[in-house]
Amino acid sequence: RFNAAPEKVYAAWADPQRLVQWFGPGSVEEGSVKADIDLRVGGRYRISFNANGTYNEVGGVYREVVPNQRLVFSWAWHSTPERESLVTISMKPEGGGTLLTFVHEQFADAELLLRVMRFQTPKVRGPERLDQRLDDAGHAEREQKRVQRREREPDHQPMQRATEREERRHDDRERRERV
Repeated sequence: RFNAAPEKVYAAWADPQRLVQWFGPGSVEEGSVKADIDLRVGGRYRISFNANGTYNEVGGVYREVVPNQRLVFSWAWHSTPERESLVTISMKPEGGGTLLTFVHEQFADAELLLRVMRFQTPKVRGPERLDQRLDDAGHAEREQKRVQRREREPDHQPMQRATEREERRHDDRERRERV
């Protein structure tokens, strides 16, 4: 579950500039993640990165694209394109955030399953990093709204400023608790 709207979670998967900020295993070399995305049914994607001194590339074809709700795509490593599997990502609003369901299935053989399991272990930086990026974006958005509100209403009442300070403290506390 992510503390961000489905639109933001979807964008983290659909926008290459956002995806490269969080995708990859824990050992990924910073700045090495690259993504090309043609987000439409039949469109292709390719994601590459360096991890542990090794170049990795995965790609596939989008089979279903429902903005802010669902992505279904094939998944194949560049080194073994014939061993394709299927990924389904579903997003639904839940309690002011998004419940994301990630299903990876239809593995060609046990070796591919083991490779994917190694990639998707707790060492994967993806989910934690995605959650952090979404939280940072939400914090920045709230801060921007506060500034805009202040600019529109220059004669703030002291109580209003105290409320804003308390909102910032609450946001900061939430961020520290997550770490």
